[in-house]
Amino acid sequence: DGAMGKPVKSAHVNVQGQDGDREKVKETLLCGARAVGVTVRMPDEIMHGATMGWRGMLQQVRLWARQSFLSGTIQSAIQQGFQVFLTADHGNLEAIGQGSPSEGVLVDRSGQRVRVYPDVTIRDHAAKNLGARACSWKSKTLPESYLPVLHTGRGAFVPPGQILVCHGGISLDEMIVPFIEFSQASIL
Repeated sequence: DGAMGKPVKSAHVNVQGQDGDREKVKETLLCGARAVGVTVRMPDEIMHGATMGWRGMLQQVRLWARQSFLSGTIQSAIQQGFQVFLTADHGNLEAIGQGSPSEGVLVDRSGQRVRVYPDVTIRDHAAKNLGARACSWKSKTLPESYLPVLHTGRGAFVPPGQILVCHGGISLDEMIVPFIEFSQASIL
């Protein structure tokens, strides 16, 4: 029960996704909430650690999925009467390093697919210097003070030739996410 004995409408638990996390998830599923969110960090951690590109990442995700955490969590939630959906906060893509500009303090944040600048003039100058491999991004939804330069194509702001799996850009691969509904029939 929540504050003053009122039933909890929703609950959330954030876990890595190892078998040792199952008890935390079970407690959350049994807390009496009508809606429960379970954030599982393992796929994102695998993606950020991928050193063998897309195929290596997929192999690691397959190995993780064969363990019982994900299937056990889905089964437990269905058995507790929840509708179960699986989704992600972003997609990703395999990118190839095209070089990382050395701009020091001129860049606020330096990512693999995006660089954020503190000033429009600096951002536009950086995009011009990077040529066809980058573009200034003027978003209608991000704060006006967020001034990104995005890598174009399947490139990344990392050493030339380095292969990695990443996100942060505007490719369809990075924007489209799965949305899967599980049912009792899907776990039989």
